[in-house]
Amino acid sequence: MSLLRLLVQYPLYFGIFTSDYLQSQNALHGIIFDGIREIYRTYPEIQQMSIDLVNGDVYKYVSTFHVTTYFMGKDKNYQQYQNQFQTCAPQNMTIHGIAFLPGRIIACIMKREDYDVEIQNQYPHMTVMTGSWSPVDSNVLMESLFNGPLKNVYESIFEDGQSKTYKTMISAKGEENLPAYVYKLGKKVTLSGITRVIYQ
Repeated sequence: MSLLRLLVQYPLYFGIFTSDYLQSQNALHGIIFDGIREIYRTYPEIQQMSIDLVNGDVYKYVSTFHVTTYFMGKDKNYQQYQNQFQTCAPQNMTIHGIAFLPGRIIACIMKREDYDVEIQNQYPHMTVMTGSWSPVDSNVLMESLFNGPLKNVYESIFEDGQSKTYKTMISAKGEENLPAYVYKLGKKVTLSGITRVIYQ
C-alpha cells in the first residue's frame, strides 16, 4: 500500500444514517409486520415470510440503516459532490413504503424530495433486512420493480391516503419469476437521521 494511500482517506460512499440504531430498528420492526399483515389480507402466501422473520433464521437486520446518496465505486470524480456535502447535518428520514422479496431482502422506499442532500440513486431506498441477497442488492430490487411491472405506481407511493399493497413477479440476479410485494404506508413514519461519509 502506498504512503499516499495510508495518509489520505478516500470516500466509499456518502449517505444519511439513522441517528439511533436501536430506536430505528424497533420502528422498522413494526413497519415490517404491519406491511406483512396488510399484504396477507390479499396475498396469504406471504405468511411464510412472517414465520421466517419470527424464527430469525432467514433474515438479519443490516448493520446500519441508511440511504446512500452517492456511491463512489470506480468514480474518482467525487470531489465536486464532496465539496457540497455537509457532514453531521440533521435530516428527517421519512418512510413511504416497503418492498419485500421473500427469502432475499427487505427495503424501505424513500422520496428524493424529502432531503436537502442530492441523491444519486434512481430510486432512493434504505435496506432493512437481508436474506440470501446482500444490502447492495436493494438497488436491483428497486430497479426490477419500478423500471418494470410497478413503474406506473411508483409516484403514487408518495401520495397521502390509505395504505395499499401490490404483488408482482420479477426476474433478477439470474432468478426468474420471483414474487415481490410492496406496501404503501397509510401513515408515513419518520426517523431522525444525520449525514455521514463512509471511508474505504
